[in-house]
Amino acid sequence: MQVDYGYPVRVAVTLICLQLMAPVSSSDCPWGWVGPFFDMCYRLSSYEATWTEASSTGCRALHEYAHLASVRDLNSVFLSKQKSIIDTDYYWVGLRSGDDMWNYDTGDAQMVDFTNWEVVRHQEPSGSSVTNDDCVKVVGPGAPPEFLPAGRWLDWDCQARNAFICSRKR
Repeated sequence: MQVDYGYPVRVAVTLICLQLMAPVSSSDCPWGWVGPFFDMCYRLSSYEATWTEASSTGCRALHEYAHLASVRDLNSVFLSKQKSIIDTDYYWVGLRSGDDMWNYDTGDAQMVDFTNWEVVRHQEPSGSSVTNDDCVKVVGPGAPPEFLPAGRWLDWDCQARNAFICSRKR
């Protein structure tokens, strides 16, 4: 059964395609970053790190004002279409499962107004008593079949090593 996501998604996809085909100008994202999308540029790390490493130094190594990305409803569509993410199995984003703010420890904190927890098979967020099981990673298209579809959120051991996605203002 094919799902029709309707007019808003078609418009968003069209705008993204137009943006990706637009000529490069000084207002576009720097080399290695994709976007801009709603005035933000995004970059997937080229290595894996713990959530804490990614949050504290990983993104800042890519740009002074970069931080782990917030996943909002519209940019989740944009991020899922990026070639650099297509083969990634999981990537950290800027949220811990008990928080109600994205990047609460940065100057760019935003309320969580969209969630995409994997609730059917993995009952996320699990609220598990496992130590440190509260860092949010997004399932990428390269994940094992039992964790697909891509784009779902899992709360995971913060000491696990995953790729991470950073964002910064363009």
